[in-house]
Amino acid sequence: MKKNISILFLIPFAFFCCSQKKENIAIADKIPQNVHEKHIKKEIINDTLTVKIDKDILLKWNVRENEFVKDTNFYKYSKNNQALKKIAESILSENDLHVKICTKKTSNLKTGDIAFLYLWKNQKIYIFKCLKIQFDVINENCKIPEYLLDYIEKNRMTVHNKVIECKN
Repeated sequence: MKKNISILFLIPFAFFCCSQKKENIAIADKIPQNVHEKHIKKEIINDTLTVKIDKDILLKWNVRENEFVKDTNFYKYSKNNQALKKIAESILSENDLHVKICTKKTSNLKTGDIAFLYLWKNQKIYIFKCLKIQFDVINENCKIPEYLLDYIEKNRMTVHNKVIECKN
């Protein structure tokens, strides 16, 4: 009888200790990872990756949500023709961001993918109009059409040329 009471007395403490560890883990996930540019990992702060398109153009990508952080720069660039031109040119960039994305099966997210998605999300280009391919399958957990980024990965130069032509 005394053993049973002792065990019943200790069980709540075990649960309390376990719950405390989970809270510490959650806090640790939110601590910024300060990593040098030369290393494989990029700096991710609160699930946000800053993608450098040009010296004056920085876009922020939410890694967990697979979408842009819509800050003031996100809207500012969409009204600036020079910035849009630089973003369109950077579709050619194969700079690996070392981040997986919900619809890309063949490789990691690239700077050129971010550039294309930025133009598409701001309605500066329309996928079917520019690429002449219908990407209409969208997974319920992802806001980006299936296989779009894989297509861009395999045909980056063609996509770049079509986007430039489409924008003009």
